[in-house]
Amino acid sequence: MGISALAGLLLVGGVVMSQDGAGSARAAGSGHGGTGQLGGSGWGGGGRGGAMLTVTGVSGNTITATTRQNQTVTITVTGSTKCGEAGQTVACNTIQTGEHIAVQGLKPGQTSITATSIQIVLPTDFGTVVTVTPSTITLKGRNNSTQTVIVNGSTRYQKGGQPASLTDVTPGTNVVAQGTSNSDGSITALLINIQVPTVMGKVTAMGTDSYTVAGFRGNTSFTVLTTGSTVYVNPNGSPAQQSAITDGTMISAQGTFSADGKTLTATRIVILPAFSGGPRSHHAPAPA
Repeated sequence: MGISALAGLLLVGGVVMSQDGAGSARAAGSGHGGTGQLGGSGWGGGGRGGAMLTVTGVSGNTITATTRQNQTVTITVTGSTKCGEAGQTVACNTIQTGEHIAVQGLKPGQTSITATSIQIVLPTDFGTVVTVTPSTITLKGRNNSTQTVIVNGSTRYQKGGQPASLTDVTPGTNVVAQGTSNSDGSITALLINIQVPTVMGKVTAMGTDSYTVAGFRGNTSFTVLTTGSTVYVNPNGSPAQQSAITDGTMISAQGTFSADGKTLTATRIVILPAFSGGPRSHHAPAPA
């Protein structure tokens, strides 16, 4: 699978959203194949939409990696560095040569960094579910191509950041599968993320139980409502505090839209690093 196949996508907290420049985010369903990426200037080494490093060596608390432009980057891991994979926290010493990673805070051209957060970036397939069996999910992606995702007892399922199960995966559902590549081109999934309506953008106003989130071009806004059950996380999936959200904070809120599509009741909010390109809002309609 080509590592550039998902350029233009943003993976935050296990949810893939389009950065297509049109201001409308799509839940997974526009294509498949490739290696999942974290976009945005806050992650990786290649800038927005293509931020990914390939690990070339690991020695003690030092990771050596290269960008897609073959620039070498030295990453120092400390006791406070948080590492994640497929929506779970993992030990940083599990990172191995040959794996793809994204490093929070790494800027284009930067050759060394003391990492605060590292994501192990797994092969990823995304698309619309066509068929489901106890052991396989068939997805339809871009150009009506199909992809087989193998599931087993080790596969985890999430929907809106909450635990789910294979029974939640039904034909017509949009999903993102992360896992390990097989020789026949299929993926054995570690995580199946069932896509839900999402609003992504910059908080411009705060209420007692709500946020106003600026739209992609600044001429649209959404209201994000919170409840006592709303979960707050960082991009690597680790718990975050609601108090970290202030005016100007970038967030990705997942939940349920009102009938008019302007208000989202959030089950989960991912607190994002700031994007150098300005406010971005992504409005994913509920899957059919």
